[in-house]
Order: sequence, then structure tokens, then C-alpha cells
Amino acid sequence: TMGLAYSAHMLNDFFARLGQNHQGQSVPVFSEKLIQHMTIPLAMTGFTTMLGFLALAWNDLPAIRQFAFLSALGVVLGFILTLTWIPALLTITHRQRAYHQHITLVWVDKAAQRLARFAVKQRRIILAVATLVLFASAIYSTQIESNTHYVRDFSNTSAVRSDFEHINQKLGGVTPVEIILHAEGTADFSDPQLIKAYVQPLAQWLRQQSDIGSVLDWASAISILNAQAQEREAILLPTDRASVKQLVLFAGRDSVRAVISADYRTTRIIARVHPQDTARLSALIERIRAHLVSQGVSAQLVTAKVNARATT
Repeated sequence: TMGLAYSAHMLNDFFARLGQNHQGQSVPVFSEKLIQHMTIPLAMTGFTTMLGFLALAWNDLPAIRQFAFLSALGVVLGFILTLTWIPALLTITHRQRAYHQHITLVWVDKAAQRLARFAVKQRRIILAVATLVLFASAIYSTQIESNTHYVRDFSNTSAVRSDFEHINQKLGGVTPVEIILHAEGTADFSDPQLIKAYVQPLAQWLRQQSDIGSVLDWASAISILNAQAQEREAILLPTDRASVKQLVLFAGRDSVRAVISADYRTTRIIARVHPQDTARLSALIERIRAHLVSQGVSAQLVTAKVNARATT
């Protein structure tokens, strides 16, 4: 695209100036002056465009970094070819005598000339209005909220959208938000007291949030295993570490590996949320992080997950 734009500028300036050449200069001489006239404008636009692409070079995705470097390289090559290949080709293929005749301006040319004269004559007013618009845009730009909702790109009658919304409603949400708790020191989450202090209250708080449809956590999983083992209706936590580990041993590691690590040092709470737009999802994650901090748990937000550290 930049190469086409550079070429269009070169060709337009070439034919416009060549049509007004009344000094009988040869085309090679005229092409040399054209290069001298166009080098600085094209270099400035190419340099700024190249910097814009290189700003993406610090992206974490390798594909984006490659796009940045290749695009910047393409701008440089387009600039070089425009100032070398096009003038050389014009010098070989065009004859000056074809442009000595009078050029009749069409209505587009006349309108462009009138617009140019108006812009020069009213330049102070135009600059003042542009400054006010720029100032207003800078103020209102602070109120822009970034939000994405891909499902809404489909129409209301689309099967994709209707199926997605049905699953989202029936399964208690389709977007998972994970909160990872890691015990420090010699503590681990086989201790029922640590489960009661951190996992159980947090899971209960999450279930009270209107945007969250379902929660899978270690406290509920081990309580259900305990109730099944003792054939009781009451779902209660085991009373000691040994009971916790025995339940996991008899039930099988696969039944709880989604919420507890093999060494019991890390547990994961998986909350399925209803919101699909990024604005509401971000607000929910920020609310979770604020709640963790208020409970004395250090938390660090990482993309769609909340990493928390439970201390004893």
C-alpha cells in the first residue's frame, strides 16, 4: 500500500510538471529534478510509517514481531524502488513532445484548485478549528472504554449465537476464571484448617457473585468425597490431614487433580462466568483481586487468571 502511494505521488508530480515544462528540458534532466524534489517528502512519510510498525516489535507474540520487522523492511524497499526504478522507467518510456500540448482541466482538477486556494486563504480559521477539534478529541479520548464481544458479531437468529447463549445459561457460564492459591513454607492444603481459612470462604464469596454461574474448588471436592465415604448426607470437611490424603488415595488422583496439585501445595478454584464482553470480565477479575487483597491474600492479576498466595 505504501509503495502504491509513493508511486502515485511520483507519477502525479512527474506528469504535472512535465506538462508545464516550457524550457525544453530533456526527460532525464527533468527526472533528476523530480527525484531531488520528492526525496525529502517521501523519506519523512516512510520514516514515520516505519517507526509505527517497529513499535510492534516489543510484542510478546512472535508473529506480531515478525510482522513489524517485515513491514518496516517493506516500507524501506518501497521508498528505494520509488526513487530509483520509477524515474528510470519513466525516462526510458516517455517522450517529452507528447506533453507540450495544452492540458484541459476536468471538473475534478478545477474543484481541487478551488479547494486549495480556499485552504490557503482561510488557513488561520482552519488551523484554529483543527486545534479545537484536536483538544476536544484528546479530552473525550480518556472516556473511551475498550470492550470486545465476539458473540454479538453474529445476528440474533444465528445458530452459533443461540447455541452459545443456551450453553452459557444452562452450564453456568462458559468462560473460566481461575484463582490459584499456593501455600508457603511447610504448609499445604491437606490441612483442613488452611482449607477453611482460605479456600472455603473464597469459594463461597464467588458463588454469591451474580456474574458467576458455577464454582469448582478443593473444599467442595474433598467435602463431597468425605460425605460419600462415610455415607452421610451432610457435606463436611475431613477433620485432619490423614483423612484428606486417605480420601484422595481411595477416590483416585484423577478425581481431584483439576483442583489440587500432587504435593497439596497448590489449589485451583475454577469459576465459570456468564459475561462474555471483555469490559465486564475485566471488572469481575478486578473485583476478585480486590477481595483477595482485603482478605490478606497477596494477589497478582495475570490475563484471565488470578494468581494468589496463601500464607500461614
